[in-house]
Amino acid sequence: MRTNVEILPVSPLITLVATSFLVAAAAQTPAAPPALDQLRKGYGRAIDKVDTEYVAARRKGVQAYLNELAELEERFRKAGNLEGVLAVRREKERNDLPASGSDNGASGERLTRLRRNFARAAATLEQRRDADRLRWGRAYLERLAKLKAHLTREGLVDAALAVKDEEEKIGAVVAGLSRTAKAGEEKEARGPRRGKGWTSPATGMEFVWTEALNCWVGKYEVTNSEYRVKEQAHASKAYRGHNLDDGRRPVAYVTWRAAQAYPRWLTDREHKTGKLPNELQYRLPTGKEWMTFAQCDDGRKYPWGRRWPPKRGRAGNYRDDKTPLGGIGIEDYQDGHVASCPVEVSWENPWGLYGVGGNVWECTTKAPLGPFDAWRGGSWSSGDQEWLQCSARFTDSAPSQLYNTGLRLVLSP
Repeated sequence: MRTNVEILPVSPLITLVATSFLVAAAAQTPAAPPALDQLRKGYGRAIDKVDTEYVAARRKGVQAYLNELAELEERFRKAGNLEGVLAVRREKERNDLPASGSDNGASGERLTRLRRNFARAAATLEQRRDADRLRWGRAYLERLAKLKAHLTREGLVDAALAVKDEEEKIGAVVAGLSRTAKAGEEKEARGPRRGKGWTSPATGMEFVWTEALNCWVGKYEVTNSEYRVKEQAHASKAYRGHNLDDGRRPVAYVTWRAAQAYPRWLTDREHKTGKLPNELQYRLPTGKEWMTFAQCDDGRKYPWGRRWPPKRGRAGNYRDDKTPLGGIGIEDYQDGHVASCPVEVSWENPWGLYGVGGNVWECTTKAPLGPFDAWRGGSWSSGDQEWLQCSARFTDSAPSQLYNTGLRLVLSP
């Protein structure tokens, strides 16, 4: 994928909207009433603002994706994985956005996950842009209808016909946007299905159906991007110069109360929009639930298995000799990360969940929607054997915000 965002694929609907507006603007004639010109210019300014904001956000997303690819290429290089390095370089040269990876092996799987997440984020941006265009288009049509009626009452038939012509052009654009929005709403309205994964319509957060718990568990820890859908100004900052704030890194500096408030907000938002059935809700996992998906029903002592120390780079993002905390990390362990890492590369357990051990501590409750229980799972700064056991619990519920505390959600009845 080249860095020039303009080469990214553009949907036919985008082309229709842009073309229709240009045609409408070019269709001005001396007979067009001044009031129509004024309305048209106001509409044009509104659409220009929407498109400018979209392009800026898209460029930012592309750059974030390129940064993630660079990190992945560096990890492959350090691991001596030539196929992985070449696969990432091919990805950087793409000028399209395929739905899935074509490379085989672990490198292809990782690229597929990164590409899928980027595609989902890009689709969300397009949906927001189209929703804004639809809103402005409908408002413009309302004003055109009022102007047409006024001109007709005044006997200015030719001027009213010019407004009618504008109505028809913009009406076609609005109709197309409405059909697209309705199709998306119908797809989302189906809601989660037992045995199938689920993606939060509001945030793009992925969930894995977990039969042992009869609920969906967050595939990843909540990311900075997902958290900022609610708290736009939130910053996970940096630790000793090492960035913790990238969009796909786990959100940090989260208090117990903030962790509790986030799933309540998300549930309320998706209930109100009809995108989540009322009988389901997002929440923090209980301590017992967390233990179940950490141990994967096989009684393992650590999230990665039964033995200490973990195998190099095959257990999660923990404290090693690169972690900027001083002291000694896990003996003979390297995970390739200095601080927190993108959630997609935080190690996958047998149930398809990432980062259950390491990356950031995860907040749990004593009961569903109940009071605070503990922070679980350790973090990128954890290296003590005792703290890396599945049974380890960090029980400080004080509202102090830390560089290594975050959250994972579950979705349940």
